[in-house]
Amino acid sequence: LSCATTAESLTQYHFKYRHFKPDLVIINPGGNDTWTLVLFPNYQPDFSHFRTSLQIPRPAPRATRYLLQSRLFALGFISLVYGNAPEAGGIVNASRVPTVTRWYDKTNHPYQRTSWRDIPPDEIGFKCNLEALCDMIQNNHSKVLLVPFRLTPLRCTKNSYDRTAVEQLTEGVALEHRIIYDIAKQKNITVAPFPASAISDGNWIDACHTNSQGYREKASHLEPYVSELLWSQKRYSKL
Repeated sequence: LSCATTAESLTQYHFKYRHFKPDLVIINPGGNDTWTLVLFPNYQPDFSHFRTSLQIPRPAPRATRYLLQSRLFALGFISLVYGNAPEAGGIVNASRVPTVTRWYDKTNHPYQRTSWRDIPPDEIGFKCNLEALCDMIQNNHSKVLLVPFRLTPLRCTKNSYDRTAVEQLTEGVALEHRIIYDIAKQKNITVAPFPASAISDGNWIDACHTNSQGYREKASHLEPYVSELLWSQKRYSKL
């Protein structure tokens, strides 16, 4: 899900995935929680400073809907008017103008300022959402495996990134890792460390994503942790 945060993880589990009654839930947060905390001004724990408001698409006129019954017309019309699948541009508050519903006032400075560091951990959306998600999963009698987020090693990146932004993100990711380990300790949850060595240098495609082979390497790295947690449940027995 483009630009998803722990808010989406929490709501998707609540509304959908808990009904699958999984034996194990792997939580590997992305970097968007950190991105929204350290690089976006006017931080709001509900991420309303980061996401645009819901926009209801306007229906096509009746004549256009009639023409859309032609697959050939539809192909050209949709490509011309709507383009590709929506990317971050239509989801993220690119203008970074404060939302009219701003309610949290402990930080309102751009990322060059250090005010985000003064936010109490218990008021950071990442911590609140992750705690709630872990509680919900455990209350539904499922195991939890936490996997920290990882930035691509700088030696593997092909793009030039703003040095200040990289430093801020690195510091924010370190904070996120501390929160993950604190939650794991409090709730007796297993953490699978995610070292840079788990992914081959050539399998990173940008600042934090891998190609398909990189995902295979990541799965191989996590397999022992998954197996250990599954075998530890009484309803499983080793063959």
